[in-house]
Amino acid sequence: EQPAPTATETAPNSKPELKALADIVIDLDCIQPSREPSRTVLDDKEGLQITLNFAADHPRPDVTVIVISTINQGRTSIPSFQFDASVRKPCKLRLLPPSASGLPGTKPFRPPADGITQVLLLANPTGEPVDLTCILTYLVGDDPDPVKESIVMQAVPSVRD
Repeated sequence: EQPAPTATETAPNSKPELKALADIVIDLDCIQPSREPSRTVLDDKEGLQITLNFAADHPRPDVTVIVISTINQGRTSIPSFQFDASVRKPCKLRLLPPSASGLPGTKPFRPPADGITQVLLLANPTGEPVDLTCILTYLVGDDPDPVKESIVMQAVPSVRD
């Protein structure tokens, strides 16, 4: 028998059997890719490349798991990088902590350094494609003034495979 949900777990008109986004735990190493092709958010040949990779995992029926991969293709380091995102209601999202916060620059004759991976959980009760606003804040080299960019990925699918 399951314990009764507490007041913080249920809201009016919610379905208590659905686990809250805040309670979903995903292990990056266990995520399986879906057949949905990945989408490039940003591809700056001398800087950041950010890709959304769709997973086959579904921690609950309306949640799409997206792995965000960020690499630095430039020679200048990015000592501080933050990815944030937003969606319109009734959709909700949760970003799990990133694998790192900085990206070293590339070196000639060496493979690119490790990138940053971050898991995004997208709860989409409508099942229709949604626009995902990606908000990037980062520092480049020794410049103390952060770069802040907002990029809209249109029609992000609700993956169901």
